[in-house]
Amino acid sequence: MPKIAVPITPAVLDWAISDSGFSVEQIAEEAGVQLADLNDWLGAKSQPGVTEVRALAHALRRPVAALLLPKPPDSHSPTVGFRHTPGVAGRSLSPKERRYLRKAARLQAMLAAIGTEMGEARPRLPRLDTSGDAGAAAAQVRQALAVPNGAHPQWVSASAAFDAWRESVESLGVAVFLFQLGPESCRGFSLWNEAVPVIAVNTAWNDEARTFTLLHELGHLVARTDSACAAGEPAELSGAWDPVERWCEVFAAALLIPEEALSSGIAHSANRPVGRSQGGRDRQAIQEHSLGGRTTQLFRRALADDVIARSEALTYLDIPDQALDLLGARRMDSSTHRCVAVR
Repeated sequence: MPKIAVPITPAVLDWAISDSGFSVEQIAEEAGVQLADLNDWLGAKSQPGVTEVRALAHALRRPVAALLLPKPPDSHSPTVGFRHTPGVAGRSLSPKERRYLRKAARLQAMLAAIGTEMGEARPRLPRLDTSGDAGAAAAQVRQALAVPNGAHPQWVSASAAFDAWRESVESLGVAVFLFQLGPESCRGFSLWNEAVPVIAVNTAWNDEARTFTLLHELGHLVARTDSACAAGEPAELSGAWDPVERWCEVFAAALLIPEEALSSGIAHSANRPVGRSQGGRDRQAIQEHSLGGRTTQLFRRALADDVIARSEALTYLDIPDQALDLLGARRMDSSTHRCVAVR
């Protein structure tokens, strides 16, 4: 049977490859196609078959429909400043980081649309200048977060502390995502949006590191500096620093523990790649924990008010249909890392 050619647009294929962060050679290898054939498709000399288009879509982490667009879309991956501490080599964003940035931006756009339709209040985040004192900025934000000085007596573990900080940050109108970026990727990133600012935290690191990253990226949000931040020693404040990155590091340290209570123990515990086990948790629990309480509750209310269709929610939340009715009806128990019913 002759191959059925699929009429993809070369400019769209070129856009998808460029946006992925992979090279043409890498995409050919990942998709299992000949490099010469891929170059012919890019040069409009021939067209791929159905199997080849599916393989390309898989390699590019895109739906097949994206490759059938008549022209490249106007929207592109979000632009962030890739920042790093002294001693960490500069580099471009990796394909995995680009993919999760796109995922965060898609969720952010949907959450902003839902929030606007439902009349959600705007985030309560001050705009602060990084030329000012980071400690004073942290004190101002700490008041908005309403957290105590030092460790809270109810925070029986580092994971409980992270969950409490996350809930406090989300209470200001920020969506906090947990993504499995891996230890080779950035420790987190932030995307400003006046309706729904986003922080993403890399789950490859232990809970102490996640907390520091969360507050560091909060610093980028109050400074209105979209950033992806490489792993480094957060309490090491010497060397050739990006001034914005240094400001956010000092901001996070002062927010986590007021200046008078700072100790060297933060640096010691902050960068061990550990991650939490997800054993025994179903897909709904994993996704809800990844997307956070603000996101799941907003989707839940939007469904109840018919602001979005069920099919849209399933697409964005990536959970089974039967789990959608339980969305937001359970919370994470920090001591067991399992979901329990909300009463």
